[in-house]
Amino acid sequence: MFLANLAGNSEDLLICDFAQFYHVYDYKELRPSVAATLAMGLPEESRIKKKITGVNATLDQLLMAMILDDLNLLLWTKQKHKGAKPKRVYHILTKPKEKKEELMAFRSPEEYEKWRARKREQWECQKLQQLTSK
Repeated sequence: MFLANLAGNSEDLLICDFAQFYHVYDYKELRPSVAATLAMGLPEESRIKKKITGVNATLDQLLMAMILDDLNLLLWTKQKHKGAKPKRVYHILTKPKEKKEELMAFRSPEEYEKWRARKREQWECQKLQQLTSK
């Protein structure tokens, strides 16, 4: 069930992680129990684990950010609060993304060209409407 959840969530990320960490280019050739075990064993810096946790930094990076934040705060207090309070790097790294970018994939160059033509027509219609409304 875990593997199905991962594959359904972001199969592309799972494929990249299996290729990078295990040199397995088609995880579907593996027995489901083996593939699930490998998926559970992916390191924290794997793409799929980063997506699940919502954190794009490794544990080492988060710890270094916390140390940097504490040092900056210590220096700021020693300087008797001169200037603005330093921003916390840890919060920047762990802040969830506000806007998700929509990724698109095309199965063929022809499919892309059709999509591009539709977008171009929409853009031209918008420009025409802007010009006529002035």
